[in-house]
Amino acid sequence: MPDDTRSLVVDAYLREYEKLKDEQIARIGFRDNLIYATLVATGGLLSFALASPSNIYALLLLPLAGAVLGWTYLNNDRKISSIGRYIRSALLRNLRAATQAPDAQFFGWELTPQIEPGRLWRKILQLAVNIALFVGSGLVALAAFFLLSPAPPRIAWWVAGADVVMLVLLLLEIVRDADIRHPGRR
Repeated sequence: MPDDTRSLVVDAYLREYEKLKDEQIARIGFRDNLIYATLVATGGLLSFALASPSNIYALLLLPLAGAVLGWTYLNNDRKISSIGRYIRSALLRNLRAATQAPDAQFFGWELTPQIEPGRLWRKILQLAVNIALFVGSGLVALAAFFLLSPAPPRIAWWVAGADVVMLVLLLLEIVRDADIRHPGRR
């Protein structure tokens, strides 16, 4: 490949990297803001539901809010991880081939978090936080509803059942996506 063509290809890969990082950064910001949105939604619904006995049914909405926000969080987290994997694999391989430098250490920062000490512990803590925030808060709201509601109507049981199904499905997805593995294993 002529040097000018190689230079154009390398520039294209570097522009692709920049665009991918821009998207990844935007998604990280959005994903992290979903944590605050979930806390606000939880606090708001709890305040409303517990302000008056007639508002107690609002507790049945909390699992739905947690499931929707949790699912959105999870989907953004998946895209963030996918971008990182693409950069560490395909883009890195393509750039090394274009520069004819198979051992070049491009994008070192992209590889570092994967091998940092304490990564496993941080992943376990993040898993616990995600479960507590997106699933646990909904389960606590359901328990509070049935403890505080003297004789809930049948529809409340159906709604609560649907809430539990949503939360269990979300829990399974959160655990599946937790990426808890030894740093040396891929």
